[in-house]
Amino acid sequence: MNISGGGVLKNSPNPDNAKKLLEFLLTKEAQEHIVNNTFEYPMIDGVEPHELVKQMGLGFKQDLNTKVVNYGKNQAKALECMLAANWK
Repeated sequence: MNISGGGVLKNSPNPDNAKKLLEFLLTKEAQEHIVNNTFEYPMIDGVEPHELVKQMGLGFKQDLNTKVVNYGKNQAKALECMLAANWK
């Protein structure tokens, strides 16, 4: 699972363009590209998940107990496993 997010830093040199980028990423055009080329779940209504994603299931429940800061604790070990398995 990829955890993705977007935001604008308070000291961003160009906050208006940063906001425009975030707004674009939430358009139907951008979401369809993301869904069909990176196999992510869509973030807006009206865009269907790719068939491969549908096969993995759509009925998952959001984990509201695990703090996001904990997600990266095993990242180095996960990368090591992926490299050992020749994951591409």
